[in-house]
Amino acid sequence: MFKILDGPESATLNDTGPIITVKGSYVVVLCTAECNPPCAVKWTDDQGVVHNGGLLSLPNIKPDQHGMYTCIVENDRTDRKETAELNITVNCEYQQF
Repeated sequence: MFKILDGPESATLNDTGPIITVKGSYVVVLCTAECNPPCAVKWTDDQGVVHNGGLLSLPNIKPDQHGMYTCIVENDRTDRKETAELNITVNCEYQQF
């Protein structure tokens, strides 16, 4: 029996952004790719790895969490890697009097 090793061909985000949100919001983005065997998925920002896994979840987002996020999908059996980028802007809410 043969096992076909494949992928990833591309990393796909369920929201390609840019995401513009306000402080305190809940941001969730899913990154997927077709791979055999299943790929390892991680999210990074300019500081390094922020999450291992395909679902990036940022509850109660803060202004210092703005910026470019990169989903990295890797298949160690095929030595292939794909990325997808997402820009997140966090605005502060101001009350007008």
